[in-house]
Amino acid sequence: MEVAPTLMSGPSLKRMSAEQYGIDVSNLRVVQSQFKKDQFLTDLLSSFGVPPHRIESIERKAEGIFDVRDMRPGNPYTLILDKESGLKFFVYEVTPAEYAVVSLMDTVSVYAGRKEVKVQVLEAGGVIDNSLNESLAAQELSPFLGYQLEEVFSWTLDFRKLDVGDTYKFLYEMDLVEGFPMGIPRLLAAEIQHGGQLHHAFRYGQGDSAMFVNELCQPISEGFLFEPFEEGTAKLQESGGAKDRVRKGVVYETELGTPIVARAQGQLVSIKRGSTGYYVRIKHGSAYATQYMHLTQLNMGIEEGNWIQAGDTLGQSDKWLRMKYWRKGRPVDPLRKHPTYVAVPNDLDMADFKPQITVLQSKLENLRIPDVSVTFASKN
Repeated sequence: MEVAPTLMSGPSLKRMSAEQYGIDVSNLRVVQSQFKKDQFLTDLLSSFGVPPHRIESIERKAEGIFDVRDMRPGNPYTLILDKESGLKFFVYEVTPAEYAVVSLMDTVSVYAGRKEVKVQVLEAGGVIDNSLNESLAAQELSPFLGYQLEEVFSWTLDFRKLDVGDTYKFLYEMDLVEGFPMGIPRLLAAEIQHGGQLHHAFRYGQGDSAMFVNELCQPISEGFLFEPFEEGTAKLQESGGAKDRVRKGVVYETELGTPIVARAQGQLVSIKRGSTGYYVRIKHGSAYATQYMHLTQLNMGIEEGNWIQAGDTLGQSDKWLRMKYWRKGRPVDPLRKHPTYVAVPNDLDMADFKPQITVLQSKLENLRIPDVSVTFASKN
């Protein structure tokens, strides 16, 4: 006897159509529901008269498409039935955009599909009342936007020091499936007013290769050079596990007098001399700090308070160099993946990108910021 699932309502359970899954449902019965806790696909299919040998065939053919033993509670499914022959199709929504179709026609088949994903540009802005994160939360905006803003401006702004009354504006992209947001928002452009100055960021490129530049097309999120010395002039010593590297840093064997360079731009915040040479610590924006130890001598201009660029020579090494890293005040493994150094795009690329910056900057300028500490978010 067929056990009818409990019908559910919600944005992901819209009545399916031939266009949505590519199935002609004329004269067929359609039932939509969601998987419950501890509900199994085998039990569901069996309740609709699917014999064990066909269920085994489904399990084999679904491999690599979806895991039939892991039907996640809350994920929607659709049953398409014929009055005479029973269940003909089972559709499982793996994600809001991806689905798997099990065809129970003469031959069992399983295939994957994907719904149309639309990208919408949205905008938001407001005045800092207590913190940026609280302001975003008040608008029910994703916390990932705050993380991205902090990461993008980490070389130029300390978000812990934003003041009450500072303002922010930003544009971001959001994937929409059937009109509902899906996934993580992607920052497109931003403006932060702090201390009477405007700080801009515009995304250049896509995916992992994307970087952010200011209105002059200069990179604002630098990153680290691969090594603090010329390639081939030093050798990494055995440094134990990650926990040891976090506590002690890493040690390189070098020739006496090997030039040691700053791995990223920043400010010289501490220079000390001990029994084994000079110790130089550099603060890189608000997020990172590095320390270079056992330098025998320092170059001209390497003084506390001065600013340096990536690749500037700090001094010369002894027969070894020890390096330590910090991120947001906590020691981290120097060998973990850090943001790599970003080369400035060539003039030809920038010539093509400058008109886009002009358009994005105009949208930011036209974004209204209220006079009082009231925030807003809207479609662009």
